[in-house]
Amino acid sequence: MRSLRRAISAAIACATFFALLPLVMASDVAPADASQVACGYWLNGVDVSNYQPSINWSQVSHSVAAAYIEEGDGSWSSPTFAGQKAGAAAAGLPWGAYFFAEPSANVTTATNDAFVFVSHGGASGVLPPVLDTETSNGLSAAQVAAWDAGWIAEVQSLSHRPVMIYTGAYPWAYSSLNSFPLWIAAYPAGYTPVQSACGLPLPSTFGWSSWEGWQFTSSATIPGISGNVDKSVFEPSFFETFVGATVTPGGVVYGPGSIGPAVTVIQKMLSTAGVYHGPIDGNYSNDLYVSVQTWQTKLGEVPDGFWGPATAAATSALLNSLAAIVPLPKPTISAGQRGTPVWNLQHALNVARAGSAKKLWPVAPTHGYYLASTVKVVKAFDNVCPGVHGWPGLHWLPRDSNCLKFILALEHKTGVVAP
Repeated sequence: MRSLRRAISAAIACATFFALLPLVMASDVAPADASQVACGYWLNGVDVSNYQPSINWSQVSHSVAAAYIEEGDGSWSSPTFAGQKAGAAAAGLPWGAYFFAEPSANVTTATNDAFVFVSHGGASGVLPPVLDTETSNGLSAAQVAAWDAGWIAEVQSLSHRPVMIYTGAYPWAYSSLNSFPLWIAAYPAGYTPVQSACGLPLPSTFGWSSWEGWQFTSSATIPGISGNVDKSVFEPSFFETFVGATVTPGGVVYGPGSIGPAVTVIQKMLSTAGVYHGPIDGNYSNDLYVSVQTWQTKLGEVPDGFWGPATAAATSALLNSLAAIVPLPKPTISAGQRGTPVWNLQHALNVARAGSAKKLWPVAPTHGYYLASTVKVVKAFDNVCPGVHGWPGLHWLPRDSNCLKFILALEHKTGVVAP
């Protein structure tokens, strides 16, 4: 991953967060091979660096949906970064930047490197900035973790952007950075050229509960880029959060034995709905099977325990029935702001807690100021919605709004209306 980086491929269509789940009019039937059915649901991706100095971005744009580009490696800045990010943007590709960490015992270098990264536009892409931590430079795990934490803190302070971690099975990563979204590097096929993650054994996530991205090979080919490149798959909800679009596959059914990010989406949604209380680990366990039955009963569907097009369509219909019982706050809103957007946020949180969510977060003030009292309420709300990333309480992000919409839809179904 150090020399070659990622971008992302697949057709994407605008959708709400929960439209990430398969929507096709068909009955739910157990698939023949549930364990690998999710592979067609992932988005493919590739990362690039100065090792790919000449890229035909127009050609790349026909097979990828976004690009990750190297900004630098330690104190070195990539001479191709500016041109590559401009080329990706001109081709209409959402992009993000990554930085290869060269940790030292002097944590001040982390702050300096982070400043250069942000000043070069490393945090200005649509996708979140990435810290690539895969070398110790002879330091202890604790020293590497301290350096990484310093870089992350400075980038977030300067840019107000959440950071994603790219890493492998390194102790400084999975023991100290697992509160951040994960992009895991694991090559089941070694360096044998492969073009698809379908059929490959899923990687271990170590201290994380799930991954947003999985770099499964460094020996793929992408039209428009010469030579072998790294290729990854990404969870669709990752793009929903930052790009606002995703894919809607057809005819996919999930049940006991299914694994992968699609199952993670179902777990997060049903956890938010209050019917699933197990781990968010991408494994369609018996507990999830029972939870799906409970959810199907709430929807008035046949409780067969399989999540397929019929259940997904009924869930989507529930969300779409929300109409406008309350104005939803438009992200991103941050602590320190004031005005109508903040008032809408405070009001919507209070409407949502009027029903079964009453004790899950405190009453929000309704004065239109995003002060400490509102930070406390939003932080408590973040805890209710599994998978919400960023700085809990300090920012109201797209995923927060999607979760709130879902909760309001449930309350609307049971008779709760806006005051």
